[in-house]
Amino acid sequence: MLWVSLGVYLASQDRWLGSGLAFGALVLTRPPVVLVGVALGVMLLIRQRPAPAGRMLVGAMPGVIALLAYNRWLFGTSSVAGGYGSVFSDRLIASDFNAYLSNISDALIDPAFGLFVWSPFVALLLVGVVGASRSAPDWVTASAVGGVLYLLLQLKLNRASGGAGFSYYRYPLEALVASAPILHLAWVRLWRMNTTARIGLLLTTGFSVVVHAMAAV
Repeated sequence: MLWVSLGVYLASQDRWLGSGLAFGALVLTRPPVVLVGVALGVMLLIRQRPAPAGRMLVGAMPGVIALLAYNRWLFGTSSVAGGYGSVFSDRLIASDFNAYLSNISDALIDPAFGLFVWSPFVALLLVGVVGASRSAPDWVTASAVGGVLYLLLQLKLNRASGGAGFSYYRYPLEALVASAPILHLAWVRLWRMNTTARIGLLLTTGFSVVVHAMAAV
């Protein structure tokens, strides 16, 4: 979450080499989340800005090389999988689409760890995301798209619960950080809409704060 925040912030300042360095560190920390950086790089190429995209790539390469070298030294193979072997690649190419949809559903609405159950304000903010994206800077939209792609990939590779021994959700955390700028714009859009929307935002956010605090205690 730290590296996502830093990488997206530096992208918002057009400091693409620094953003690449942050995403390179992210590769070392949690490789799948680098999809946020990939989405930003693709956005630059679509906008015909190859020079910033190149600087971002240069910044990220030390982290990628370091990860491959470390896995080669420790596990004997130059891959991002490390000690996990082929388990994740096998899950990625598995064709059980119904199980995948069920996992996505669990990640959103399961009472024990569903994102929309524990943080219902996120579901409410989705109403304003489409409108907010029309006026959002490119980096805001790209970051959110990368966060969603990361979460979809993570739910293809892992069970939605993210493990055991803790309350609420785990895997959506990085996606929420990457989507924070566009969710903020959606919040502002809904807040200005009418009194009903404002009450809904306050109630759902207050509920989320209370239940997270109770679970933490």
